[in-house]
Amino acid sequence: MFKVKKHYLYLSLLMANFLSSECHENDRDADITVQKGSLEIENNVGINFNSAKIEEDIFELSDIDFNTCQSDSIWKITAKNAQYDQNQKKLSVKDARVEILNVPIFWAGNIQIGEEENLNIPNLGITDSEFDFSYKFKSQTNNSKIEIEPIYTNSKFGLSFDYKYNSDRNSSSLQTFLINDNDSSWVYQLNSQFKLTNALSLYIDYSDFSGDSLIQNYGYKFLNIKRRTLDLKQSYGINLLTDRRIFEIGRESFKNISLPRPVTHSKDFFRYISLYSFGGWNATRETEYAKFEIQNNVTLLKKILPPHPSADFPYLVYQDADRAHRNITFEKKSQLQSSNLVTTIVGDWNEYTINYQETKEDIQSASYSIRQIIELSDSSFKFGYIYSSFDDQFKNPLLDSYPKSPSPDSNISMKLWVGKDRFANQRKVFIYNSGNLGLLNYSFSTNLYEEYNFQNEGPILSQFYENQPFFFSLNQKYGHLSVSASGNYSLKKNEIIGLDLGLSYQTKGSYFAIEKRELMMTSYPLNSMDNYLMKFKKDFNNFSFFGRTQYSTREKTINENILGIEWEQYCFRLRLAFERARFFPFTSPDYSNGNYFQQIYLTNPVLKNNLSFEFELVGLSEALQPIEKIIQNGIFN
Repeated sequence: MFKVKKHYLYLSLLMANFLSSECHENDRDADITVQKGSLEIENNVGINFNSAKIEEDIFELSDIDFNTCQSDSIWKITAKNAQYDQNQKKLSVKDARVEILNVPIFWAGNIQIGEEENLNIPNLGITDSEFDFSYKFKSQTNNSKIEIEPIYTNSKFGLSFDYKYNSDRNSSSLQTFLINDNDSSWVYQLNSQFKLTNALSLYIDYSDFSGDSLIQNYGYKFLNIKRRTLDLKQSYGINLLTDRRIFEIGRESFKNISLPRPVTHSKDFFRYISLYSFGGWNATRETEYAKFEIQNNVTLLKKILPPHPSADFPYLVYQDADRAHRNITFEKKSQLQSSNLVTTIVGDWNEYTINYQETKEDIQSASYSIRQIIELSDSSFKFGYIYSSFDDQFKNPLLDSYPKSPSPDSNISMKLWVGKDRFANQRKVFIYNSGNLGLLNYSFSTNLYEEYNFQNEGPILSQFYENQPFFFSLNQKYGHLSVSASGNYSLKKNEIIGLDLGLSYQTKGSYFAIEKRELMMTSYPLNSMDNYLMKFKKDFNNFSFFGRTQYSTREKTINENILGIEWEQYCFRLRLAFERARFFPFTSPDYSNGNYFQQIYLTNPVLKNNLSFEFELVGLSEALQPIEKIIQNGIFN
């Protein structure tokens, strides 16, 4: 993609005014023609032309060539005809070509160059020793944009389509990619919001795919669906917002590619939320009725109680369950002499119906919790307590819930779990502090007294409780050196049981970082798990060398390795990058014989190799993904 800078033909205006001043009144409306010349525009960019015809605010140019780079350039755009609209500050070029060293490289067609317009050049690459080639064609209006990209990759032809629309009331985007392989594979993602009336809105966020080769061979390379979040979201609904009332009906689901996880069901729901204010209190009441079903491999899973031992599930799996959830929350903030007293009261009720063949099982649970916090006016220091009823919730299904990542903030939260299947189940007295000491940013939280009721969840889901933890987050800068650390230290075990540690050094032309991540969450997959991560970038005179390596201490192997070089000279930038990764699920998940953790993190013994060759015409484009994003996220993420 190639963004061209906005520019103004201000010297043309001076020339036009000068010529028109020499004309008689009767000739004022006549066209003005200029033979052979050049126009100096903003930022010292010049447009050369063979002839120019000027009429009022429209400039017709013939046989032009120009570039928008501010230094010596080996490339230029040439065309037979072009038109500049002074009012819209837009240059329209017909039958444009891009030349490098005066040799035509590719045809760009009819383009419009202005503040928001883009131009395209081919993309080249190699995936598993197969040649890749793609080229984008684009059309846009004030409210919409369409991109069509024919693709040749892995000896197959494909097509990518991207459509975006945005107005004051509605927005919509559709991305799709198909490939002519043995499975006729395709994938699409639709995300739209429509405002039917001022109060009534419709939304849809839906992705789907067919054909394993899309994941195994291409990894969504040509679609903006991130490769490492391969659970495709399939949600849609309608909501009505009235005076302090919200009504919503919809469906939320994920198409899972690996084993069932804590978020693994489809969810059809109706939700009602109402807001109240009285006597200094703010109150929220929420009611939700939902039906959950597992999305894949239903015939094999059915209902697993207890968890299948060979699959190593850390939670109970249900095929079909209904849930009625009710919540009411009261909150009041009272101002004291130099601090605030924040009181929160929460009540939760759940009713489950577990459906299995011809039988049904009903489960009911209820809980209440109270939290009072005395905090300074800037919220930097907090002291308080949480008192909750204790309920044996481990028999409740885990339909849309998983533990929050432990942190100083989550430690003082009234909910230790995401979702609606687990209530507070905690009693504690806590302190929390955050602030700055010079260049040190910090926050910490610990409990002077704590008691939980999650011990029956099992060793995996309950590993963060009953450890007398001290949660901390630190970030210190020493000139070009930055050190960060977050995690928790167990006073009970006298050891650090979760730690993210980072060390980075950055100057104008160098960057190096090494991180250690020990914390392993059982929640949404693809979190770092006992990994070392090294990232670096070094700038030389005309080129940059960069890389990224991720090593798994659990599996004692390299999960990902990226090496690349980028060269820039005379407004031309060339990048060659290689990625070797193990994040593709090459095999279908085996529910009866397989390791849960290997599949939940989508790491496989089979490696994927990608070699990308990309170039950018500097000043004309922003085609290449910044190196900083590559070393942070990977090439195709």
